[in-house]
Amino acid sequence: MKTRVVLVFLLALSCMSSLGCKKETAPAPAPPAKTGDGQSGTVTVTVYVTRTGAKYHRSGCRYLSKSQIPMPLEQAKQRYGPCSVCNPPQ
Repeated sequence: MKTRVVLVFLLALSCMSSLGCKKETAPAPAPPAKTGDGQSGTVTVTVYVTRTGAKYHRSGCRYLSKSQIPMPLEQAKQRYGPCSVCNPPQ
């Protein structure tokens, strides 16, 4: 019985290593969208807010699944705090 347990364990280990099991990591956050008029040299950073939330987010943040309202960063900073998950520009 003890030999079977060891064999099953070794078989499981070899299957896992041959599959290249790796710890899942969160994808790198997407950079904020930037727009500009091309002439004055000003760049507007766009962040996103939700209909009911109190934080602003980067595009692709998991908290934007239900609503995603684009807003200039400067305007968002006046009314919202930054999300601690996606770490948007401040």
